[in-house]
Amino acid sequence: MNVYQTGPESLALVDRFDVYTVDLKDGSVESVSRHSSGAETGMPRGIYLGTFDTVGRGGNRVFRFIPSGERPEIYLDRAETG
Repeated sequence: MNVYQTGPESLALVDRFDVYTVDLKDGSVESVSRHSSGAETGMPRGIYLGTFDTVGRGGNRVFRFIPSGERPEIYLDRAETG
């Protein structure tokens, strides 16, 4: 899941299925399917901050935030439906 700063007080979290918009002022979160009619299928405009991903091997795998300085942006294709 990629994380972008889209405004002074807003973030966008993008995975292969949805885009989640986070309002940092009030803590609200809205989601839009990347498959809905008229939905933005690409990556949002904004500053790439990093990604959430699983790292490690075997029983030592952990889910963590990886900042942009540690891993460059990887484009997430929209998942196919059907």
